[in-house]
Amino acid sequence: MSRFIKKQMGQLVSYENKKENSSGHDWVDKYIGIPGLIMLFESEKKHPGWRYAYFFPDEPEEEMQRYFHTSTCEYREIERGFILTSANSIYTFEYV
Repeated sequence: MSRFIKKQMGQLVSYENKKENSSGHDWVDKYIGIPGLIMLFESEKKHPGWRYAYFFPDEPEEEMQRYFHTSTCEYREIERGFILTSANSIYTFEYV
């Protein structure tokens, strides 16, 4: 079970794959810099206190709504957003 934390308009401003010589995460780059809806949740059972995000880019010209979600991550607030860090990835979101 997860607890809803908040929803806010924002964007993914950077993504870092922490695995050396790893491919297959190029799809995340397609979301960088696009404003959209960020929904933040907190895990209550599997990883208590860890958070994850769903991101829905604002792309009204598209036929289908794209989205992605992170795995459960350590959460850190920054001045205008937050950073989620998992074993393999670092996602930086800023609010708009």
